[in-house]
Amino acid sequence: MGGDGWDVVAMVRERLPGSVGNAPARPAPPPAAAERLLQLQRSAGNAAVARALLARQAGPPPRDEKKYFMAWEYVSRSWRPSTGFGNFDVCYSPKTGVLAITVKCKFWFRDGKPEDFDEEDEPRGWEWKPAELLKWKADFMRRVSAKWSDQFTFHCTRDGWEDLQAAVKVHFVESEEKDSHYELQVTKIPEAETRRSRVRKPKHNKRRAKAFLDSGDLAQEEKGDYSQTVAFHEAGHMLGLGDEYNKDVEPAHEKLVRAEFGHGVPRHRDGRLMSQGDLIGPEYGVTFLEALRMITGVPEWSFDAKRPKQAPLPQVAAA
Repeated sequence: MGGDGWDVVAMVRERLPGSVGNAPARPAPPPAAAERLLQLQRSAGNAAVARALLARQAGPPPRDEKKYFMAWEYVSRSWRPSTGFGNFDVCYSPKTGVLAITVKCKFWFRDGKPEDFDEEDEPRGWEWKPAELLKWKADFMRRVSAKWSDQFTFHCTRDGWEDLQAAVKVHFVESEEKDSHYELQVTKIPEAETRRSRVRKPKHNKRRAKAFLDSGDLAQEEKGDYSQTVAFHEAGHMLGLGDEYNKDVEPAHEKLVRAEFGHGVPRHRDGRLMSQGDLIGPEYGVTFLEALRMITGVPEWSFDAKRPKQAPLPQVAAA
């Protein structure tokens, strides 16, 4: 016989000669360990015995951790960032290199107040027309998703895993009330007016949070020296970020930013999205990075790619 030692051990058996009549032969009791080794030695040689003993001592071969990691997708439903804001699904696929962030929204459209509208300009203008609310809802999901997508790419810095990336794609989608992350209440207001929109933190004992928006939040709104699309700003709260325009209040994402970048969050009125403008800074990806590290169990994710190791210089023989 040939082959691996363990195969040989599994194949070595003894049978008694057939007994008188039609009675079946009964197998002999298993030989003792020393006898089995002698049998293996006689049938397969000393080399097979040595391989079998070494295999028993070494145990099973080590698992390829990266290959095992690549075979799975990593998912968390209704992820709550440590900032206290935010509620969304997270899914990372190592094979595609995409970190998908999904915010499920239940839309409620509320009519405005008749006294705020000019009946001559638009009859019953305070009411949401079916075509209006369908367009607002579609525009919100499309534009907000596009604004927040393709802004961040994370890199794995674990030795040997440097080729892994996680490109963030954000999806705001419509969902039924029972599994939505946010209930969006959208109130009709006159086109020339503005209202104060806000997002309420999700409660610990309830799954769904609430956002209070208005029909003008998808238009550019002047805010001092800057202009902002309010829906983009409020979406930032749904993704776990806090306001940055109040110098006396620490933003909700301050600790995550300081831990990752070594500096705090600006607290003044400027052109950044979580202040009064539309600019998305790299710090705004901290809640996504936190989620990625947790769901994969890999802490070595970073905003920055790891520098490749320099190849050793060739040895030059002395003259």
